[in-house]
Formats: sequence, structure tokens, C-alpha cells
Amino acid sequence: MWRQLRLYIVWFGEELPNLDHAIAEVVKADIVIIVGTSKQVSPAAGLVSFARENIPVYFIVPKPAISAAFELTSTLTVIETTAAQGPPDLVTKLTKDLITF
Repeated sequence: MWRQLRLYIVWFGEELPNLDHAIAEVVKADIVIIVGTSKQVSPAAGLVSFARENIPVYFIVPKPAISAAFELTSTLTVIETTAAQGPPDLVTKLTKDLITF
């Protein structure tokens, strides 16, 4: 018997598991990093709107399409690169910023 495994994948039209938990985590986050998504599919696309004011938001994706949810974010930094390259580069940058602070 064939069975499809879908770890952490949500198809169009499906509910996002643990949405309330995701919102709670974004609300208390000191930084938001979004990797490898078009940010065009709700409700996940709206999670960034739950970030506190003035929280840095980094959007890592090769071809970004900025949705309306991002218009609420004045602290948005778009990093046009792959999900494999962007996070390590961002961690290096943020680490250097902390050291020089």
C-alpha cells in the first residue's frame, strides 16, 4: 500500500496546523525570518502582521513577491537568494552585528 508522507506541508485549502501557536510565537519574537515562500497564501502569509512594531523582519527568497501583509512592516529586509544560502549568510551578518554592538 502506498502512503504519501507530508511532513510540515500544507496544501492549498487546508487549515494551517497550530496557527494559534504560530501567532503566539510571532507576537513574542524579537526577530522574524521568513524563508523560501512566496508569502501569497493565507493564513501563513499574514503571520508577519502579528509581529510587534519595530521588530526586524527578514524575507529570504530568490524571487520575492511582496504581499499586502509586508506593507505593514517598516523594518522589512528582503534578501534575494536561496533558502540554502540565505539563512547562513543572515546568521553571519546578525552575529557580526551583535559583536560590534
